Amino acid sequence: MTNKNDKPRLVTNSVINYNCPYHNSICESLSRKCPPIELVKNGGFEILGLTSLFEGWEISTNRALVSQHTIPYEGKFNAEIVSEPTEMAQDKLAIIKQNIPVTPGCYLKLSYADNFFSAGTEFFFARVQATVYYASSSGPVELIKIETNYDSTQEGNKYKYHEKTSDIPIPPEVDVVTVQFLFTMNNVNGLPIIFYLDGVSLRYA
Repeated sequence: MTNKNDKPRLVTNSVINYNCPYHNSICESLSRKCPPIELVKNGGFEILGLTSLFEGWEISTNRALVSQHTIPYEGKFNAEIVSEPTEMAQDKLAIIKQNIPVTPGCYLKLSYADNFFSAGTEFFFARVQATVYYASSSGPVELIKIETNYDSTQEGNKYKYHEKTSDIPIPPEVDVVTVQFLFTMNNVNGLPIIFYLDGVSLRYA
């Protein structure tokens, strides 16, 4: 019989994937009908912040720039992520994230749209990794992960819509999750790699 305190975890890319350790009937009883209300603040990047670029969002970058732009998926604005020029091929990183209060026992659905607008020059690779995770004593634990790799043939001016629902409900001890977008780009001097992000939504499923 599985001990309820034993939580099998699989480590992938330094983030732990959470698997419900209980019998299926117990997992089902932990989940309950939750209204599909919007949990993300400023998911369209319409509102600029006082202490950060976008209200509600934290941004960190390394050899990349994040700004507000006017080629939206919906609304009037979007987030623009641009690689900075470097003389050698190097990873350029941008993280956009938001901490969100949640109700334990609910499933979550993440959706968003991204646009690989330009591959720039001397392109090597580009990747967008969207995750919903919560903090634990062992490190971040993923509930949702969407990872998209792009090559230079996929650049264009169209948005791509993504959506995924968590496989398990929010664990009983969790009341805050983080929605995070990690952009990883690699190219050399010349025109930059450009991504657009818009329409971010996290709802109870």
